[in-house]
Amino acid sequence: MGHQQLLLIVLGVVIAGVAVLVGIDYFASQAVESSRDSVIHDLNHLASLAQTYYKKTADQGGGGGSYVGFSIPHAIDTTAAGVYTIIYARQNRALLQGVGFEKGDDAFGCGDLTTRVTYQILVEQGGTTLNKIY
Repeated sequence: MGHQQLLLIVLGVVIAGVAVLVGIDYFASQAVESSRDSVIHDLNHLASLAQTYYKKTADQGGGGGSYVGFSIPHAIDTTAAGVYTIIYARQNRALLQGVGFEKGDDAFGCGDLTTRVTYQILVEQGGTTLNKIY
């Protein structure tokens, strides 16, 4: 085989290798984005349940104007996206946290191998506030 043919083969292998690496990186970033979106969706659903609890009277199984006593239903405290907990539930506010199963990314958008996608949502009578932790 001539030198030109060997050079073309090596060049083809290098281009294929780079394409595979780019595809793997793209897939990994999509998994993190999907996990993040799922955790946000689940937290918004839980915030809606907390607000419903707040607005219901005590004889209807609600808090009667308080978040104290609110609990996450066992069927949805762990989903395919992550695990959800109540940080606190007080008279006029509740703080819920969701930790995804996918690894998160750091402040620079690079993959961090130690932290998981984590969000907290503050639920108050007037609305909710979502905060990204990781």
